[in-house]
Amino acid sequence: MIRSKFMGPMTLHIFGFFAIVALAWVLFFLWIVSLAFRGIWCGFVRLSGLAARTAKLSTKPRRCTRLRCLAVNPPQANFCRRCGASLTRSAVGRQTSESRGCCFSSPGHS
Repeated sequence: MIRSKFMGPMTLHIFGFFAIVALAWVLFFLWIVSLAFRGIWCGFVRLSGLAARTAKLSTKPRRCTRLRCLAVNPPQANFCRRCGASLTRSAVGRQTSESRGCCFSSPGHS
């Protein structure tokens, strides 16, 4: 087997160094491309109105509409943690017009 004078251990170290540098450049390029696509996607979401739909999700606490309760509940709650009344939009009108019974009664039986 003929051994070339260019195949010494130093050559392998240099080749390894350039391989690592090339890999770093590829990863950097992919990172830049992902940032560009993320910017394009965010622009598309803003222009299409999808951001407005997701912005409607409230992060403010929800207050119970029953006058005897008025408890503060987490934003994702569907029912009041104190009295159990429904906090959904369809039930709000019914709760304000129903009779004002005991705070701890079930929502439909006040």
